[in-house]
Amino acid sequence: MSQTMTEPFKPQQIVCLTAGDRRLYSAVIQYIEAQASYWLRPLCLLNPTAATPTPLHRSADIIIAAPKIRAALDTEILDYWSVLYDDSGDYGDNVAGRRLVQDFLRNLDWGTATED
Repeated sequence: MSQTMTEPFKPQQIVCLTAGDRRLYSAVIQYIEAQASYWLRPLCLLNPTAATPTPLHRSADIIIAAPKIRAALDTEILDYWSVLYDDSGDYGDNVAGRRLVQDFLRNLDWGTATED
């Protein structure tokens, strides 16, 4: 379910984008009212074929239209909490993470909004 324009997501709130069977969890940086979009910082990517979530710290921030994102429920991110907030790794300039984010965005259905 996407957030309404009267109730924008708050900074640091965890949100989710879905492309097929993959999910990208990100932290909200800011709502961009003029574009009805969010500036997001990717945290991790869940791919059903991977054994663990892929951390995306220090990859690349993204701007996504508000209808494409939904709030991440506490129950769905609890198992990934350590990956979401682990900034202790030596990610440097996470080029591999940027590639994963780009690939995810290419597979995102840009024609429709997120559904309930």
